[in-house]
Amino acid sequence: EDDLSPDWLLARIRPMATAILTAPAGRSPLTPAPQIAAFTTAAAADTAARHADDLGPVTIIHGPDAATRLAAWAASVGADEITTPYAPTGPVADILRGMAAQGIPLAFALRPHDARLWPHATHGFSRFKEAI
Repeated sequence: EDDLSPDWLLARIRPMATAILTAPAGRSPLTPAPQIAAFTTAAAADTAARHADDLGPVTIIHGPDAATRLAAWAASVGADEITTPYAPTGPVADILRGMAAQGIPLAFALRPHDARLWPHATHGFSRFKEAI
């Protein structure tokens, strides 16, 4: 759910299958409003529909056991590795970190402009702006 515009990644790879992770419950220690989960699920479904010709079969994965379900999905489609946009922090990043325990290698992809700019994002915006 952190990057639902995969055009840049699809220009580099053709996935055999795609899993879209959603983790709206991880956004707060409280129970998020049901509209948040509905919006996130709808956004994931929209991405799957817009890129249906390029993503292969799509599975939307969410819930507290998402890392286990993602590993099971990878095994079911015969994936040796999962390529994913880099999620630096947040609930999706937490799920991806849980993949290490499942034994599925992850390859993190970073947009070229993010790769150039993130090394400068070490303090507030003013210093970042000066660096770019």
